Amino acid sequence: MMIFTNSANDMATAIQANLGEAGITVDIDVADPGRYIGALYAGGWEGLLLWSCPIDPEFALGWFVHFGPQAIFPYPSLAWPDEYRALVEKVRLAPSVEDMRAATKTMMRFVSDGAYIIPLINSLNLTLTTKKVHTQLGQEHFMTNHNYMDWMEK
Repeated sequence: MMIFTNSANDMATAIQANLGEAGITVDIDVADPGRYIGALYAGGWEGLLLWSCPIDPEFALGWFVHFGPQAIFPYPSLAWPDEYRALVEKVRLAPSVEDMRAATKTMMRFVSDGAYIIPLINSLNLTLTTKKVHTQLGQEHFMTNHNYMDWMEK
């Protein structure tokens, strides 16, 4: 079973077809937003969940919002092994940016190899500005935008 919202109909159908070609049968469950969010953050789910999460190339900010040591959004259906928690701490406590990048790659390789979360797609976001606007928007995870760094020329 794969649960998703009606805004992802085409994507869910495509994933279902691709899995079918590999001999994996998956039923799709179109949930209204309330049931979907309830399953995501409160009740849990069985099977697959079609959802997107950013993986930032450094600092793992977006990832840690969802899957870090003190995640803002806990997922009751995910059970991380102790080895993952140790890798998270290596990222979190890295003494330099270079060490953090290396630890993030190791952590994400572990997640990928264990198929804890399977990255299926990647999408780009678009931010329109002018040359007079200076912003970090679009360069960070959308939940950690530092708008105090934004400014505009006269």
